[in-house]
Amino acid sequence: MLLSGRWLTAAEALKLKLVNRVTTRADLLPGAEKLATIIKSYSPLAVKYAKQAVTRGLDLPLVEGLALEARLARRLAAGFRTKENG
Repeated sequence: MLLSGRWLTAAEALKLKLVNRVTTRADLLPGAEKLATIIKSYSPLAVKYAKQAVTRGLDLPLVEGLALEARLARRLAAGFRTKENG
């Protein structure tokens, strides 16, 4: 795709698992707003760490990326335990 310059249809992208959902233009903004509402309901710290795992992990070898995810998960769990006790 990248080197051939060939465009994919939405159905092809879905079949190849390059996207997880296909929507109409009319449903795009309401769908994005619904997803944003769901994400806003999550712990801000969990969202922050998830974003860090993705952005920082892109430049790491797999083993180091997995270690980063594990460290962030431990920090997140420790933060939740602190809130429960405090």
